[in-house]
Amino acid sequence: MLRTIFLSLILFVSLSSTSLLRKSIVRRQNEPETCDAIEGFDCKCTYYRVTCTSDRDLPPSIKVLQNEQQKYQSVELVINGERAQNVHDYTFEPVKQLYKPEADNLEFRIKFEKFSELHLSSPSIFNKVFPDNLPSTVRKIMALEVYNPLVQPNDNAHLFSNLNVDSLELYVLYPFRGTFQQLFNGADIKFLRLSGGDIRSDVSQPFTGNIARLELAKQASQLSVQNFPAYPAHELIINAFYVTDFTSEHPPNYSNLGEVRIYSQERIPANAFRNYPNLHTLSITTDQEIDPHALDGLHNLEKLTIKDTKPSLELLNNLPNVKEFETNVDKLSEREQCDLVEKLANGQVAVQAIPNGYACTCVSAYLDTASGRYPCDAQNCEQSSCAAIRDNFDAATRTFKTPPPIKRVDGSDALRPREPKVYTAPFQVASQDQEKFRQGSSQHAQSSSDQESETPQESADKSQDGISAAHPTVTIGTDQGQDGDEDDNFQKGQHPHHPDSASQTGETNQEEGGESEKGVTSSDNQHGGDGTHKEGDENGTHKEGDENGAHKEGDGNGTHKEGDGNEVSKDGEGSPGHGSHPDSDQSTDAAAIVDGTNTQPTKKGFSWLPIIIIVAAIVALLLIGLIILIIRKRRNSSGYSQASTSEHAGGTTAKA
Repeated sequence: MLRTIFLSLILFVSLSSTSLLRKSIVRRQNEPETCDAIEGFDCKCTYYRVTCTSDRDLPPSIKVLQNEQQKYQSVELVINGERAQNVHDYTFEPVKQLYKPEADNLEFRIKFEKFSELHLSSPSIFNKVFPDNLPSTVRKIMALEVYNPLVQPNDNAHLFSNLNVDSLELYVLYPFRGTFQQLFNGADIKFLRLSGGDIRSDVSQPFTGNIARLELAKQASQLSVQNFPAYPAHELIINAFYVTDFTSEHPPNYSNLGEVRIYSQERIPANAFRNYPNLHTLSITTDQEIDPHALDGLHNLEKLTIKDTKPSLELLNNLPNVKEFETNVDKLSEREQCDLVEKLANGQVAVQAIPNGYACTCVSAYLDTASGRYPCDAQNCEQSSCAAIRDNFDAATRTFKTPPPIKRVDGSDALRPREPKVYTAPFQVASQDQEKFRQGSSQHAQSSSDQESETPQESADKSQDGISAAHPTVTIGTDQGQDGDEDDNFQKGQHPHHPDSASQTGETNQEEGGESEKGVTSSDNQHGGDGTHKEGDENGTHKEGDENGAHKEGDGNGTHKEGDGNEVSKDGEGSPGHGSHPDSDQSTDAAAIVDGTNTQPTKKGFSWLPIIIIVAAIVALLLIGLIILIIRKRRNSSGYSQASTSEHAGGTTAKA
C-alpha cells in the first residue's frame, strides 16, 4: 500500500513538473530575447518575429548576420534616431534574408520616429524587402508608420508604385507629396488601409494600379467628398470618427462605396444615411439614441452593426433586406432577445452577439453555435421561456441545432464570413463620381478662399456664432485614438493600436485575424478575421516591444488590436502647406504620446528557481522512498527469518 502511494506521488510530481517545464518553454519562446540579427541594430527575437531598433544613421544597405538568416515570419524595424535619416534604394533589401523559406505569411513593419529629417526620396524602395519568386499562396503583409508630428518627411511621389502585397497599412501625420494615382500606380494590393494624413486624389491622372479594397480611417465631423475623396479602388470602406453632422451637401456616396463605419458621440438623426442607398454594410458606434428613421433609404443594406447604445429591433424590422445583425444582445430584454433568436432559427437574419464577458446564457450559446464558434455550457436551456431556444436545444446531447442557411444577395451564407472578391484589372472612377468629387472640391476651395479673405474681426464674429473655418486643419493629438480596435476605446478616449484591426478591421479581414494567431499580424481587410494592424499582433495582437505605440484596429480595429490604429489626421483634403503648420499645443501632446510609446518593456528573465525546486522535490521523494524501503526490508529480515522460527519450533518440541 505504501509503495503504491509513493509511486502515485512520484507520478503526480513528474506530470506537474512536465507541465510547468512545457509552459516555461512556451513562455520563453514567446518572450523576446536579445539577438544579433542586423549589424548596428539592437534586436529582440522570438521564434517567429525579430524586432530591431536603431538610433544611428541608416547605411546604404543594412547587413543581416549569418546566424539569424531564414528564421522568421515577421520583421519589424524601428528607426528612432534624432537625426536626419536617409533611406536609399537598397537600404532595406537585405531584410529578405531573414524570412523563413517555408513560411505561408510574411510580414514587414517599419516605424520612423523622432527624426530631424526623413528622406524617402527613391521610388519603390519597399518593393525589395520580400524574397523573390515566392509561391502565389504566400501572403505578404506590410506596414509603414511615421510618428513624428513636428517634421514632414520628404517622400517620393511614386513611393509605392509597382508594389505587390496582400495588405499594406499606412499611418502618417502629414500628407504624402504625391497623389494617390502617383503613389500607387502599377501597384497590386488586395487591402490598403490609410490613416493619419490625407492623400490627395487627382481623378484626371491615369492609373494602372489594382487596389481591391481601400479603407480610409480618419477623424471627420461629417461625411463629405472633401474628407473622403474619390479613389480608384474596387471597394471603398469609410471609417469616420467623431461625426457630428449628417447633412453634407456633397456626400461621398461613390459607386464603389460599400461599407461605412460611424463613431459618434451625438444622436443619430432621422435620414442620416439617405444619401447612401448602395451601402451593403453599416456599423454605428454611439452611446446616444438612434432615431427610428435614421436608416431610412438603405434598401440594399445586408449587414447592420450597432454598438454601445441600446439596440432597437424597430430599426432592424424596417430593413427587410438585412441578412446579418450584430449588436449588444445583452442590452435587450428577454422578449427582444427571443425575437432575435426566432429570426435566426427561421432563417431570416444571422444574429451575432458582441462579446461582453458576462455569464453564459442559452441565447449566447445558441448564437455561438449558429456562427460556428464553440458555445459556452448554458444550463437548463430545455426549460427556457423562449420557444425558439427550447425547440432547437437537444437535452440528450446538450447541444443546439444548426439553423438553416441564410443567403446573401450573392448567394453566400450569411452565417459565415464573406469571402473577398478577386480583381484582376484596375478600377476606373465612374464619370459621375469624378464630377461629384470635382464639384465638392471646387466649392470647398472657394469656401476656403473666402474664409482667408475675411478680416480677423469677421472671423472672430463668425467663430462666436458657431461658424467654423471651412479649410482643413491638422488635428494632431485629438485623433491619436481614432483608429484600430476602436469600439470600446472610442468612447473611453484611449489610444488603441490599429490594427483591430480586431475590431472593425477584424471584421473585414478575417483571414488575417487567423494569421495573428500564428504570430503574423495584419490589419483589417475583408479576408475575414480586419485587422492586422491586431498584432498580437495582435495587435495586432500581434505586438511586441514597441508595437504598443500611439498608432493600431483602429484598429483600429485601425483601431487601429488592431486592432486589435491610433491616428493623427485631418478633416479635409489638406495639402503639405497645411500639414506643415500644426498647432503647437497639439503637436506637443502628440509628441508626448509618441515618446511615451518608445519605452521598451523590461524583459522578464527566464527563472530556473521553479525547475530547481521541482527537481529537488523529486530527489527528496526518491530518497525518502528508498529509506522507507530499506527500513522495511531490514524489519522483515530480523522479525521473520527462517532460522529463528526453526529454533523456536525446536525448543517447543523438546519441552513437549
